[in-house]
Amino acid sequence: MFGRKKVPARLTPNEYWERYRHLRNRWPEPFLEHAPSLQARVIMAVGVLDKQFNYNGGVNWDEDADREYLDELRDQLACYEGFTTDEKQRIEWALDEILECGRELQSKGESSRPASTAIDILVCRSVDWVLAHPDEVKTDGDGEYLGHD
Repeated sequence: MFGRKKVPARLTPNEYWERYRHLRNRWPEPFLEHAPSLQARVIMAVGVLDKQFNYNGGVNWDEDADREYLDELRDQLACYEGFTTDEKQRIEWALDEILECGRELQSKGESSRPASTAIDILVCRSVDWVLAHPDEVKTDGDGEYLGHD
């Protein structure tokens, strides 16, 4: 959807989390259909997964309900030409890892998969993606893409 834009200079892990928390406070709504922009959708999606796995231990994971967040991140991050092949592979790994962790939690009640590592990757790349797209790409608030300038 977007051409190749230069990804801003990399941040330290603490800087990524600081920027993520700032963006998360800007777009706290967890429902993607209410997102005012694609940037908000990306931050909302990673925010839901962060809360689900880093704060709730994945106990409320429901693949049918939560799949949309993984799909949103896959659509925006994994295809973004500004990321290197290695970064795209790590994004795909992180998305698959969260899905498998969630499936294990649903079927066994526990998982040994590193969801926090996967969330770290998605937080960093989500911040990179938003920084690389500083002009908000508006949606209609019902999840419909309206185009960009």
